[in-house]
Amino acid sequence: MNNRDVVLVKLLGKGTKDGKNVDLEYTVIDYYDEDNDLTSMMRTTAFPVSINAQLIEQGLIGEYGVFGNEEIIPTSQFFEELKKRNIIFTKNMG
Repeated sequence: MNNRDVVLVKLLGKGTKDGKNVDLEYTVIDYYDEDNDLTSMMRTTAFPVSINAQLIEQGLIGEYGVFGNEEIIPTSQFFEELKKRNIIFTKNMG
């Protein structure tokens, strides 16, 4: 079986900031990790969950209950941890 996969994530957002309309677009392309024999699907699903568990353990997420990620996860730390694992979100300029 060939486990060499690729995951493509494209995020599109629209909203307002400081009274102005804002359109955002980010892209992630993640590849199979040959050195550690990890599929991209493994990396892109397990790493974020692991990072969130670590942030809870560190006391950086203290809320309990049902929340959207954007409400309780410290964004800069979360994306920095993904970057350490070579999962990098690129802001697309439009």
